[in-house]
Amino acid sequence: MLTYWIPQTSCTLPPNASHQVGVGCFVLNDQNQVLVVLENYGPFRGTGVWKIPTGVIHQGEDIFTGAIREIKEETIVNDIRLKLMVYFKNRCNQTIFMISGS
Repeated sequence: MLTYWIPQTSCTLPPNASHQVGVGCFVLNDQNQVLVVLENYGPFRGTGVWKIPTGVIHQGEDIFTGAIREIKEETIVNDIRLKLMVYFKNRCNQTIFMISGS
């Protein structure tokens, strides 16, 4: 969560006070095959539903680092070259879409 504590006193906002940032990782290999996984934890566990690797970014974690961590947690993939696509709506209901790479 991004915050800026204005008063000249100690910040009393709890970590992740209002939301968490989630990430879904759409992974392609050199043959343009999509990586999908069976979920071991969560609502799709044991249902036989295939999905992309997903998870929550940890407090203070860079979104690239979190995405790579989630891929590694759910798969055996180690060689990851990441391009990040972000889509969200801000508080003014403006849609933001961007692509970047690392």
